Amino acid sequence: MNGVTGSVSPNNTNGSDRASGAGGSFRVNTADIYELPILIGKRMAKSKNIAIGDYLTIRWRDAHGTFDATEGQVVYIMDTRVPSIDNGIIWVPLQTLQHMTALKNEATLVVVSSEAVGEGTKFPHKEPPIGARSHVVSPETESLGSSQEWPFKSQAFLMRDLTEMIKTKRISSVIIYSILLFLGMLAIFDTQVLSLFRRRKEIGTLIALGMTRMQVIFVFTLEGVIQGAMAIVVALIFGMPLLTYVSKKGIAIPQMVEGYGFALSDKLFPVYSLELVLTTILLMMVVVAAISFLPSSKIAKLQPTEALKGKIS
Repeated sequence: MNGVTGSVSPNNTNGSDRASGAGGSFRVNTADIYELPILIGKRMAKSKNIAIGDYLTIRWRDAHGTFDATEGQVVYIMDTRVPSIDNGIIWVPLQTLQHMTALKNEATLVVVSSEAVGEGTKFPHKEPPIGARSHVVSPETESLGSSQEWPFKSQAFLMRDLTEMIKTKRISSVIIYSILLFLGMLAIFDTQVLSLFRRRKEIGTLIALGMTRMQVIFVFTLEGVIQGAMAIVVALIFGMPLLTYVSKKGIAIPQMVEGYGFALSDKLFPVYSLELVLTTILLMMVVVAAISFLPSSKIAKLQPTEALKGKIS
């Protein structure tokens, strides 16, 4: 419900009879509190230097345009991950706010969860155009009046900003991943070239003993693949404990991220799916096999006599 402003902030005050904090649900018993009970967020309390028990002067304008003011007491400070309901916003009981603004049985925003509504409720899957209003009726919202129109906003629509940020970060991650992969490919290529240079007499001996050039190429390519497989095993031995620890403990997010305007938790917990691990291993094996084959293909142009003399161009 919009239209109520507090003297501590120019933003709109929202109505609520229940809020979720760090310790679970919190319900205000207005019968035991004579002042207007106020609920604020941790960011709001920190920016305005407000603590539980402090009094605030609330000024608002009702539906008829009349201004009024009253005293309110902060009864709870919630720890929420959503900055949009914390920064510059105070919360009061919905019934009290409806009475203050002369808007009986009115609300601006209705948050519906699948558990509260039930499996039988159906919502439109297509987002309405900007400015359009779609009519949504459910067993839980029929009491609000089925003649009213509510613009339905799905979870995907509400999280579109965060989704776009993730897409942007994914592009930068792919670029960094490609650079690191190129450096690894360069290291494998140099190793194979050095191995061929040092073992040129061995190559000539193998050809002189009757091995075809393709068989020699296959041997050196197979050596590179085996070395790549051993590197993957070593990476799993040393990397799996670290990745498991990070997935359980999480990655701490600094306090400065709270000012970005995104709903992020204090810690991020990475998830490593089996598909991701297998795809990465398969990609590494293909890259190692291809890079190992390129230097070895030079053997096809090698003369056995020159190889026995240790000459490789």
